[in-house]
Amino acid sequence: MSDDPKLQEFTLKEDHELRFEVGSTEVVLELVQGRAEVFGTELEMHKKYAFPPNTRVAVFSWKGASVELIGPTNSAYVAEHTPMVIYLNTHAALEQLRQHSEEQATVDGVENPKGPRIILVSV
Repeated sequence: MSDDPKLQEFTLKEDHELRFEVGSTEVVLELVQGRAEVFGTELEMHKKYAFPPNTRVAVFSWKGASVELIGPTNSAYVAEHTPMVIYLNTHAALEQLRQHSEEQATVDGVENPKGPRIILVSV
């Protein structure tokens, strides 16, 4: 951590995630090294991303990264247990089933094959 109380520096190891909650004022995130993403969107190196008050954010890195937060947070910590690998495995399994459906449709002469579809519902 830096001596500046408004600047927080975090190092993310492979498959780790920075989770933070923005307080009453905006927080700015900057990727300073490596590769990372926020909810599946890859961050650009040295670009500043502003998050509004009362926002919860997760910054994930597949290979490792260093990031800086500028501004006060209610909480900020690095988590080593994240659901991202499970999401990736689920995506890969569904894609494999879709490809199998297309291959089978070609054999069976079906014009518009339909593989598995999912819907996510939240309460």
